Amino acid sequence: DYALPRSHFEFTPDIKLSKIYPYTGPATVSTTVTIQGTNFKNSKLLQCSLDENYFIKAYFVNDTEIICVLPVSGTGPRLAYIRVTDNAVDFSAPIEFKYTQTITVTYVSPSFGQNIG
Repeated sequence: DYALPRSHFEFTPDIKLSKIYPYTGPATVSTTVTIQGTNFKNSKLLQCSLDENYFIKAYFVNDTEIICVLPVSGTGPRLAYIRVTDNAVDFSAPIEFKYTQTITVTYVSPSFGQNIG
């Protein structure tokens, strides 16, 4: 008789993303985002994928929330697509994040006024 060795197989439900906040951030600095969804798993391979070519470590909060620190845009204001994986093979459908132009205030007028009301 011959017996095949036992194999371990684990089925995990697909990750579904529902919300990212903030959903916009300046293109010139990194932005910490919270991503909400379902079926997040605390895995060493938990990552956010930025436009399918840049991978960022994700921090597990619970099975419905993770945190990722998105890098600077590199190409200025634009729309980016964030996907999540917990096994580096299967990725969620994307959720949008908008890199925005950084606004700098250089002058305020009048420079004085009431401090109440």
